[in-house]
Amino acid sequence: MILALWLATSCSGGGGTALTDGGTTPDGGSPDGGTPPTHFITYTFNGTTYSGSLLATATLQPNAAGGNALGIVATDNNGDELAIAVEPATPQSMIAAGTYNTGSAAPFAGFQFTMGAAGTWAANGTTGSGRIDITSLTANEIAGTFSATMMGAGSNPGSGAGALTNGKFDLALP
Repeated sequence: MILALWLATSCSGGGGTALTDGGTTPDGGSPDGGTPPTHFITYTFNGTTYSGSLLATATLQPNAAGGNALGIVATDNNGDELAIAVEPATPQSMIAAGTYNTGSAAPFAGFQFTMGAAGTWAANGTTGSGRIDITSLTANEIAGTFSATMMGAGSNPGSGAGALTNGKFDLALP
């Protein structure tokens, strides 16, 4: 539920953070091919590796109680989209470096992957399992790793389980 709310209010319909200092290319590298990407997100979903998504954003969204929540969205050239939402322990809490697991009580993480016509998979408090490890968080950048075992979800559920593995990110914060 938090993932759907996050996507509906915070991360839809916008541009993204460029993945390199000198612009973006489909592989996430620099236009001249010599400089590795400064900011990136990579992961594997059911054996397919996604690397250098053209649009990847991370946002810390403040709430009315003084805390915040984290949203990460990555979209590739085919329109496949990964969304991760993280809710802290209390509404007054701030997202911090640490581990957030899927669950029904905060702190928790939620994951959703949409692969075009193939459907949508999710891991949240009621289905699947997953975790995100935030290893570094500054005023300008967030980095870490993630993985999840996801199940078909939404109005077009994906078939079978979805394995989200090898997730790594280093993204700018606005």
